[in-house]
Amino acid sequence: MTVEVQRNGNVIVVQLAGELSKEACGQLQTTISSALSEDRAALVLDMSQIGFIDSKGLELLLWARDTCRVSMVQFRLVGLGAHCRKILEVTRLTQEFHCADELSEAVQTLV
Repeated sequence: MTVEVQRNGNVIVVQLAGELSKEACGQLQTTISSALSEDRAALVLDMSQIGFIDSKGLELLLWARDTCRVSMVQFRLVGLGAHCRKILEVTRLTQEFHCADELSEAVQTLV
């Protein structure tokens, strides 16, 4: 999985590509922790290029949500494809995340 971090004002956008699986979770957790240490108002995970999420990936998303909540940082998922949406629906996690279809839409609501 590749991870890129961009800053847009007080919003940190983490763009992901590949599979959100056990192998990628350590790297992504470190990236998110580092990003949240920068005193930002919001974190957006761009999932538009993620084709697969396993159980560890779901755990990481819940960890990110909880970590943001404790830090009083807004958290959004953006660009969920059909497969990722289905995974969230089947696991009944759809209501656990604020989701947006487009990155620009998510960033605008947070700036």
